[in-house]
Amino acid sequence: MRRRRLRGLVLGGVAVAFAIAAVLGYVSRGEAAGTNICPGSTCLSAVVSPHVASAVPDSGFSAFASGRLNNNATSTATHLNLAFSFKDTTNPNAITDATVRIDTSQIVMLVDGSSITVNCSTTPGGSGTINVTSVSCSFPNLAGGHWAKVQIPFTPVSPTAVGSHIQAFLQATYGEGNGGSNDTKTTSDTLTIADPTLAAGKCTKLSSQISQVGDSTTAVGVTNYPAVAGLPCTPVSTGVDQTQVTIGGVKGEQIFLELPQVSPFATLQHDLTPIPGNKNLNNLVIWEAVAFVFNQQVPACDASGLPPNPASPGFSTDTCIFSKSPLPKGGGRYIMHALGNLVDPRYTP
Repeated sequence: MRRRRLRGLVLGGVAVAFAIAAVLGYVSRGEAAGTNICPGSTCLSAVVSPHVASAVPDSGFSAFASGRLNNNATSTATHLNLAFSFKDTTNPNAITDATVRIDTSQIVMLVDGSSITVNCSTTPGGSGTINVTSVSCSFPNLAGGHWAKVQIPFTPVSPTAVGSHIQAFLQATYGEGNGGSNDTKTTSDTLTIADPTLAAGKCTKLSSQISQVGDSTTAVGVTNYPAVAGLPCTPVSTGVDQTQVTIGGVKGEQIFLELPQVSPFATLQHDLTPIPGNKNLNNLVIWEAVAFVFNQQVPACDASGLPPNPASPGFSTDTCIFSKSPLPKGGGRYIMHALGNLVDPRYTP
């Protein structure tokens, strides 16, 4: 299991993309499991991706929730159940059930990475048979040294106001196969509803795009991204954070991108009007940040449209500049190719 890491881009020295990771990696946020099933280790993890998404995407789902239990012991987890309940946590002092739309035919259950027959039940929420507040999935007995996982695409029904928070709350229950008592562990992750003028996100199974969002100065869009094998849908989000940052003496807004590892690449279109800091189209440096430290330049793509491999010291390995073109009023358009990576997709715009 890999520890959480943040990667990002400073586009043209004025835009920050906290970016580019796959939902296959997990950050454990639960408690340590029972002494028999997971001795001395945190075994339960949950992730929502993307973390910032449109309430009603133009295609596919808004996001998906994924939960995983690792059995790191030799004893068996019997009667294993992984259940997601959805909560409106916009007001932390008045938490209520959230209602989401789920197509149960899109739920995926896996053991050790292989799909198994889906055995899930739902708790209805509001009107319509696909509007639910929780999903509960039963697994076969899970022997020591194995792991179980559930993936659930969903779209918010309530709440859907800009800035709302929907918590996907994961609960694992199981018995101790060596005769110990039953155990229950919990953890969670959260989706935020995007401001449609500044951000957009969705999780769709087909190759797709996210139209440009932003303001008169900074705009960003993902013009294409491929589907990802093994995921119920491909989670992508992008947007503009109007918080000002200064990199290399150049001041401007930030952008962000959340992206799983894709092949061959996703295409990011970033427009700046005007190009800031007395720079021009060709000498504006684009930086990538790792853990909020902007210390990697984004190189030009090679002949195949990919980042040079091996990368030169101090240069990005997962993002490259494919082309540059002028825009009216002193602006510039930068087309970049992004590969994504296998780090947990936890981003801070």
